Amino acid sequence: MERRSRRENLGRAWYKFSRNSLSLVGAAMVLLVFFLAIFAPLVAPYPEHVKPFTDFANAKAPPSWAHPFGTD
Repeated sequence: MERRSRRENLGRAWYKFSRNSLSLVGAAMVLLVFFLAIFAPLVAPYPEHVKPFTDFANAKAPPSWAHPFGTD
């Protein structure tokens, strides 16, 4: 029984992977998500004029007329 080299095994695996259309679609989706995660600040920059949504100074305020159950 002959033993194949690592390069031959990788070549065979790549050949089988590239022949399956669903595996290529899945790889494209993973690469798209990876690309968007890395370049997210460029794709959707956070506007400078928008204030933060959470007011940390009053995050644990007690109940009031504006917030009957308090704030979290």
